Amino acid sequence: MNELNKICAIGENNNISVFKGIGVNTLVSNDIDEIDKYIFNMVKDGCKIIFMSEKLYKKISEILDKYKHKPFPMIIPIPVNEESEGVGIEKIRKNVEKAIGFDIF
Repeated sequence: MNELNKICAIGENNNISVFKGIGVNTLVSNDIDEIDKYIFNMVKDGCKIIFMSEKLYKKISEILDKYKHKPFPMIIPIPVNEESEGVGIEKIRKNVEKAIGFDIF
């Protein structure tokens, strides 16, 4: 697997296709089962980083639970619309709180 294939991107519309333009594996879908299978296959193939639209990230908590205690894949929510939903900063806040024991924000 080459370096670009260690990264993939998932979104609910074609806004995520910008990643495909630079050679990153992408999936455009709203189907939770399809997303679950895609993530499983990407991880099996060595994918380390998964960028995902914030909107989808909020919908897949059960899938995220499967991977949250593993170092990889890192599933990173990104805003793909004009306005961020704040999911990414919330994830950072929770990780910092977990790491140091209290909320600094």
